[in-house]
Amino acid sequence: MSEKEEIPPPTPDGHHPGAGDQAVGPASKEPEIIWHDDDDDDDDDPPMAPHRKEGRGCFLTLLIVSAIPVIFFLITFTGGDFLTYIYMRNWVTDHALVSRMPILYKPAQARSVVKTLDAFYDAGRKGKIPATEVISVSSEFKELLSYPGSIRPESLSDLVSHARAVMEQYHVADPGLPVGPSGK
Repeated sequence: MSEKEEIPPPTPDGHHPGAGDQAVGPASKEPEIIWHDDDDDDDDDPPMAPHRKEGRGCFLTLLIVSAIPVIFFLITFTGGDFLTYIYMRNWVTDHALVSRMPILYKPAQARSVVKTLDAFYDAGRKGKIPATEVISVSSEFKELLSYPGSIRPESLSDLVSHARAVMEQYHVADPGLPVGPSGK
């Protein structure tokens, strides 16, 4: 519009004729957007994430703390021997020894060694062999496994011979076969 043209006065609804759809002034029909920050009403808002369940950490802590006395009493009433024999028989003999068995040993010889040591630890658990003898053989066994690589056949034969001698001394049957790389 040029300067000479007059702008007609606004109509009662607030529009200027010829101004198109543009509203001018406070009488426009467009709604005002009022931004307000009401932090007090946050409780009514839906949560952005699912509600986290509380108390799981406390429950797990109580569970662990209550298991400690149970384990303590188990060890106390069994004298600790039961767990030692189970560990030596099921873990050391069946897993550690088998994985480090001498290469020269045939499968039948390896099974014979495992059967002999299993019978030895079973007799110790049942009280047929004194704890001092079990500790002596176990110390020898521990030293045998402390070196890296496979076990030397002579060392393993000495260990099994020691276990068999103790078993014979206390009249415990040996289910194993003769031991040695040559089958002697």
